[in-house]
Amino acid sequence: MDDAEAGGVRKLRFRIVSARAAPMMEVVSDENSEIVSAWVNDKEIAPDEKRLELRYFDIPKEGIELVLTVKGSGPLGLRVADYVNGLAESTGIAMQDRPADLMPTWRMSWIQNTSAVSRSYSF
Repeated sequence: MDDAEAGGVRKLRFRIVSARAAPMMEVVSDENSEIVSAWVNDKEIAPDEKRLELRYFDIPKEGIELVLTVKGSGPLGLRVADYVNGLAESTGIAMQDRPADLMPTWRMSWIQNTSAVSRSYSF
């Protein structure tokens, strides 16, 4: 991780890797952070209303490089989650398959039948 500040703007560089080798990842900035620019693996992406809401599919083993330019010197809050297909049986909770007469919702179809691990950070 790198963190540099100049002229009221911070530039932060992260390497984000899934310890579970998850195929999907989500990175979301907090509501108080003002993202000026964002780059993922050397490709610029547009922040959404000065906020980062990134979903990355088919994560490489080496993870992704995320570079953020943030206005101000205050803390940057990020929530990182990774998603694996299926329901985690390691929780000790008995899981049952969905009954044949039910179907998943069309909303957020990318997250259907997944297990997530999430952590919030402040930089």
